[in-house]
Amino acid sequence: MKKFLKKIFVLMTICISIPSNNFIFAESDEESYLKEDKAITESLGSNMIYAPHTGNVNLDYLYQMIQHHKGAIDMAKNLLNNGGENEEVTQIAKDIIKNQTISIASMEGLMKTLIENLTQDKVREEKYLKEYEKIVKEMMCGLENLKPTGNVDKDFLQSMIVHHQGAIDMVNSIIKYTDNAEIKKMAEGELKNQQPEIDNMKKLFDSIK
Repeated sequence: MKKFLKKIFVLMTICISIPSNNFIFAESDEESYLKEDKAITESLGSNMIYAPHTGNVNLDYLYQMIQHHKGAIDMAKNLLNNGGENEEVTQIAKDIIKNQTISIASMEGLMKTLIENLTQDKVREEKYLKEYEKIVKEMMCGLENLKPTGNVDKDFLQSMIVHHQGAIDMVNSIIKYTDNAEIKKMAEGELKNQQPEIDNMKKLFDSIK
């Protein structure tokens, strides 16, 4: 009888310890966020580096910026899926998903026109791509060197600030090389929106304790 009771006690102890251990080793919201963010960052870097070279700087830029925007959408979705608690940060993420999706659709429409009437200038493209590769390298180094803050909202904000700065650098570059009025107008619109958003995110970052 004593042996039987001892076995029952051991089994109960095991059953009790299983959920306890699962709880101990469960990932926090930030750990889940950071793991997904790392995968998103790696994919972003690869997609931007290997974006097509078409011989036309305008078309190159659209391929590149679409990948940049898709990265922003993935980063925003990651925030929403992993415990962002600040309402302002949550709204920023939602706005990014909405606005970048619209922007991608606009760029894809312009791409069709450029492809149908493709002109090439390899010399101009070479100069543009040299500058572009430097921009991507700086942006990716910035993202990879960010340190966890202990807060998902702040983690997201600091990543998005670096990401937005990359967009500004890309826009300033294509404005120098483009001869397409629609591309220039689109790029200037990006420039007008991105810097105020960076300024707002920096203030919000500092306000979150």
